[in-house]
Amino acid sequence: MVDITSTQIYDEIIKNRTEIKNKIETSEAKLLMKVEELTNKLKQVQTENCMLKEQIETLTRNSKKNNFLIFGLKQQPTEVTSDYICQKIKHRLNVDVTETDLNDFYTLGNSKNSPIKVELISHLKKKTIARNWHKLKGSNITIAHDLTPQQRTENKILRKHLQLAKQDGKICYIKKNRLHVNNETYCAEDLFELENQKENSECKPNSIPATPIPLNDDTFPIAQKGNVDKNTTEKGQTPKIGITKTGTIKKTESKLSERTRKRTVN
Repeated sequence: MVDITSTQIYDEIIKNRTEIKNKIETSEAKLLMKVEELTNKLKQVQTENCMLKEQIETLTRNSKKNNFLIFGLKQQPTEVTSDYICQKIKHRLNVDVTETDLNDFYTLGNSKNSPIKVELISHLKKKTIARNWHKLKGSNITIAHDLTPQQRTENKILRKHLQLAKQDGKICYIKKNRLHVNNETYCAEDLFELENQKENSECKPNSIPATPIPLNDDTFPIAQKGNVDKNTTEKGQTPKIGITKTGTIKKTESKLSERTRKRTVN
């Protein structure tokens, strides 16, 4: 029978421990490499996703650039025809539009007040019609661009900051999807970033002062005998519990005196 000494057992344990440690480190390195690889792939997918979204947005905007919406005609959907639309545009805007200028039209709903979407073949004809939209001022009929959801969001934030700038008495206007304020130009992305920075600064917690605030009589009101202040409860405010000078402070002084007495006795 072979005798196994404690030294051999210890050496075997150390050897096994080293092997296990090396295997764990190797596994960790492989996992880190795998995580890094997946992270890079995720970033690549996110970049491609953003690019695809931008391409889709661009294509959607191009497909809508010849369209416009008419509100307030109060006509039944079955009564809306190409001749009816052309006559309304000519009568209201003084712009000659024929049926050959129309690519398509349809009502966005089934009610009498549903808006009508008109798709033109020529973008130049759309610009001519848009230049005469001011002639509808004072009437119940309005015409607007056919915008994507992203464009509507951008226009909303541009108009919001336009009103804020007007309230501050600044010279401001919107032109070509840009907000001009006192010879400075902002796009919707700039305004979004400004709002995010403002929200982040407001969400930050209050910082703790570097120097401690002294707790004296001027800092906190001290009620008599450590009771609840009756005046605050009668007014419906949050009661403030006062700390009496003859209560806590005297107890601490007596404890300190007892400790000093014990030390001197010892």
